[in-house]
Amino acid sequence: MATNTSQTIRCGICYSDVKRNAKIYQDGVRFGVVCSKCHDNIPKDDLELMANMFTAYGGYFGKLKSANFSLYEMLKELISEFNINSEEVPVDKLNIEMMHRALLHGVTPQEFIRGLEIILEE
Repeated sequence: MATNTSQTIRCGICYSDVKRNAKIYQDGVRFGVVCSKCHDNIPKDDLELMANMFTAYGGYFGKLKSANFSLYEMLKELISEFNINSEEVPVDKLNIEMMHRALLHGVTPQEFIRGLEIILEE
């Protein structure tokens, strides 16, 4: 019995179809396939960070992209979620959660850091 084995190869960062011009990046001993847009526009260190975040927490870059996304509102929401339990806010956990949510909304790591700097300056 013959089966159709043709599957779409998807970018490991933005999940777009990689029809041609696929690029390979190396993350330690692991290799990943990315589209040429991600490969050419995202620094190598950020590619590794993003790939690791999506492997650990799921999703892909821009999955929840919205014109109404606000880093400030996301930060307030996360802090209130942590405060619901009346616990001290664990900074490392907060940072990871914020970065992952930002990536899901199509915010690059560099944009995320710059946004946090602006918020902290206020």
